[in-house]
Amino acid sequence: QIRDYMLQIGNALKCMHDQSMIHGDLRMENVVRFGKSLSLIDFDGAHWINSESRGSKMGAGSSKFCTSVLPPEMISCIDLVSDFPDLAKYEDYWRRVSEDAKDINLLTPDDIQTISSVVRSLLLKADVSKTHIKFSRTLRDEMKELEFYDEDLEEQNEWKDALSLSLMTISFEDLPFSLNRCDDVDDFARVWNRLLFHTKLWTKVKPRVTQDEKFAYLIKTYDDIPDEYGNIPITDRSVLPYDLIRPSEKIDVWGFGALMFALCSGGPLFHVGFGGDLSDCEDFSQLYEWDKLKSERIIREKVEDPLAKDLLKKILVPSKFRLPTMDAVLEHPFFGPPSSLEAQHILERHEEEQLTIEETVVIKRMTTETRRRVERSMERQCKLIFAEEKIVVPTCLVVLPYQLERKGANLIISSDRDIDTAVELGHYLLEINKITAQLSFFLMVKRSIGSRNQIQIFRNKLKLWVQRSKTE
Repeated sequence: QIRDYMLQIGNALKCMHDQSMIHGDLRMENVVRFGKSLSLIDFDGAHWINSESRGSKMGAGSSKFCTSVLPPEMISCIDLVSDFPDLAKYEDYWRRVSEDAKDINLLTPDDIQTISSVVRSLLLKADVSKTHIKFSRTLRDEMKELEFYDEDLEEQNEWKDALSLSLMTISFEDLPFSLNRCDDVDDFARVWNRLLFHTKLWTKVKPRVTQDEKFAYLIKTYDDIPDEYGNIPITDRSVLPYDLIRPSEKIDVWGFGALMFALCSGGPLFHVGFGGDLSDCEDFSQLYEWDKLKSERIIREKVEDPLAKDLLKKILVPSKFRLPTMDAVLEHPFFGPPSSLEAQHILERHEEEQLTIEETVVIKRMTTETRRRVERSMERQCKLIFAEEKIVVPTCLVVLPYQLERKGANLIISSDRDIDTAVELGHYLLEINKITAQLSFFLMVKRSIGSRNQIQIFRNKLKLWVQRSKTE
């Protein structure tokens, strides 16, 4: 079932990419089912691919993008010890957004809910056929329902008193300056929606500073958000302490992998909050430092299906290692019959890896008990060896940690540092031969004491050998 779902989602993404567009916010909440078919919704985070005329960078035009599905290349890090001014420039760049967020934070949750219900009701009742301007309706209908509206009051600009009465705990004058300076209800509605939008956006783009205040993690985006009148402000992107990212299919490929991982493992790739965004600074740090080793470890621990594991190891990796297109993703054996030759190779390799893992013991800390168990295991190994008829060095191939150069008929070591390494390696090989010789001696003793007659012969040989060793 997971394979069928991911195949449908993959084909839907492929159709978008064929139209030079990426989704940009691929998660479970944005996939809906109609009967047996799945469809993608919520294209607020969509971007055109490689189009200069349509915007060639990943901007923050929608606050609905989710930080938990962003790929590693979308995260930047500032060293606050050496590059602290970069953080100040970043915060100054986003000041109009952060200031609006501060205004909202001055209100209580109840106040926000009360005002939001008024604005939400306004938008629902707006007559779309009469206007194409956002936030064009006034609060008149809402005030009528609340029985606070009166024609004479509005003519005298007393709608502010009516709003104060609906808030109950505060008056209109107690609202943040950006709101109480509004002259009419239309202006108030526009500003209120802008504040809500900027507050949600700031929770995503604000710097995440580590507890030791040494690093700050940022999302690589820029301000392409229109104001309440539809105008996009001109901002200086050069002050941003990172290079902006071009929209590409690889961003959706990562999102596809994150969604597939959640379905196969039963949980998200990172810790997420209620809204689906990364929970804390530690999660941003993990995403920024994401590499192939971390990817393989978490996929190996959380995902059971061998074919799904193999595909995820090619998707949930840094950009330069990631499959480039959805075509390449959908060609993987995970979406084909398990009996295919390539699928069988993956399954065989998985079995070999499982055997290796089962036979591998990792000693994280050498305690007295651990040392005793290791000694016992060595004793057991010796007993197994003694049961053999022949002792040999357990290596048929030695990989040298340095380069050998041919000089005539000989191979020589060129640098002095490599010579030191060769000497050290020689000591190890001598130790191996020494142990092998000891085991061979013990094996000879075992063969020589098989009968009483053999024991006597062996004793005589041993005495003779001791006498010779004293003189030679």
